[in-house]
Amino acid sequence: QERILKRSSSEIVANYVKDIHVSNGVIIKENTIVKKFLSNKKEFIGILTNNEEEIFADLLIAGVGIKPNTLIASNAGLSVSNGIVINKYCRTSDPKIYAAGDCVSFPFNDSLIRLESVGNAIEQSEIAAENVWGNKLEYKPIPWFWSDQYDIKIQLVGLNNGFDRVFHRVDKGKNSFWYYKKDKLISVDAFNDSKSYMVGKKFLEKKINPNPKEVLSTKFDLKNFLREIK
Repeated sequence: QERILKRSSSEIVANYVKDIHVSNGVIIKENTIVKKFLSNKKEFIGILTNNEEEIFADLLIAGVGIKPNTLIASNAGLSVSNGIVINKYCRTSDPKIYAAGDCVSFPFNDSLIRLESVGNAIEQSEIAAENVWGNKLEYKPIPWFWSDQYDIKIQLVGLNNGFDRVFHRVDKGKNSFWYYKKDKLISVDAFNDSKSYMVGKKFLEKKINPNPKEVLSTKFDLKNFLREIK
């Protein structure tokens, strides 16, 4: 595609992440397709791109994504749509069968989504186990993700689907990006800024929508605010 993180993030965050990698010596080629694998008849030596550029390498890593394995569920007659469909109680279309983790599609903000993350797998499985034992707990996730890249800890909370505005907060060298849909805060991307991540998570949990002007102002002390809403 024409930029990195096209499916998962805003252009401003994509450019920020790109700059991090470029500054660490990584060459990123956007809008580029692998046209052909090159070999010397014995082993892989590189690729030919759609721009007719030859790139030689000793090693190729192909990140092609995954598809959920729903064959067993389909054979069992369960409803399947980009994963095993479950309701808010983690119950499948068969009331005697529950499911959780990367392989399931579950209701979130009036749509079905599938999350591939450690946090979701653990928390969703806990709810499913509770309900197998006869409880009736709803799974109400605040999705969160993390990644360590170079000396930067990236922490994300919420899903930015449908955002119409994103605000970049800079505080003493720490960066965070706050996504809004209309006037509603829907997610936060934090870079070496655990404070913004934790406060953003609390906002989402408590459905608090801070004024973007306050979020951008370094006079707005997120840490103190976090104490107030605990």
